[in-house]
Amino acid sequence: MIRTVTLLIFSIVAVHLCGQEHIRVFRDKSDTTFNSYYLILPESGTPAGMIIRDYSKLPPKGKKSRYKWMDLAIQENLAVLITCTSNYFPELYYHDDPIELLDEIVNEVVSKYSIPKQNLFVGGISASGTRALQYEKYLQKGLSKFNTELVGVFIVDSPLDFERFYESAKDIKKRNHPKGMNQEAEWMIRIFPEKFGEYEKNKETYRLQSVFSHQLQDGGNATYFKSTPILAFHEPDMEWWLNERNAVYTDINSFDIVGFERALKNLGNKDVTVIATREKGFDKAGNRNCHSWTIVDEPLLIAWIKERIRN
Repeated sequence: MIRTVTLLIFSIVAVHLCGQEHIRVFRDKSDTTFNSYYLILPESGTPAGMIIRDYSKLPPKGKKSRYKWMDLAIQENLAVLITCTSNYFPELYYHDDPIELLDEIVNEVVSKYSIPKQNLFVGGISASGTRALQYEKYLQKGLSKFNTELVGVFIVDSPLDFERFYESAKDIKKRNHPKGMNQEAEWMIRIFPEKFGEYEKNKETYRLQSVFSHQLQDGGNATYFKSTPILAFHEPDMEWWLNERNAVYTDINSFDIVGFERALKNLGNKDVTVIATREKGFDKAGNRNCHSWTIVDEPLLIAWIKERIRN
């Protein structure tokens, strides 16, 4: 039997497929570009926990993902919540408004669908992983209206130091190599000054808005993660990055991830796992791409989550 929820201001579609309940919610009928979520509930009773991922948009209806992590999660009695909290691209949670929205959605789902609040995990690839850590930072600051807590965070090749990212973008733009990451560089050169102010006059703002800073003592905001279980994947294949993207090590997110790992371990975090993969990254067409979800060992990810479930 499909559970139904009556909400005057919400648009809800619930479908029962293969023993799972799929619920798609647009919290504002007049704007479906964000403020929405897609929830998958396992068949048997109360879920053991929930995995949260914030996307730029909800996945299309009826399209089967080529990745297995959601199926593996459901098999392990874990709910999956995909949210869309911003219609700005690329979103790195430059301020707290979208994080507050994410916290509202998480609380709404936990309350309505009997999700164990003590077993929430969040993660993502690239900017989505950055947002996951920004959410944990927000929670560790005690800003949640609902006292939300996370058990752990997983990231996949995510940028963590906005200052490093901006400096790299400027350098990439100067090189203007035909294989370079020019479009991304153009975005960041425009967006960061728009969000944080002119770089030369506001370096401290860039550092304080980052999840992690190479320049600040103890990694800056890394101190908020000193007791948070962290799992990170990255593929620092410098031969590929140099030949295919004209990138040096300080241009890629691996530079931040390794620095973040060192800072967390120096702060005493004993539950940090960073996996540097080799020849795992490929795009949808089968072309080599180190910045891809394919670098994730999906059974390992779900096992990592299951090991940290609280009774």
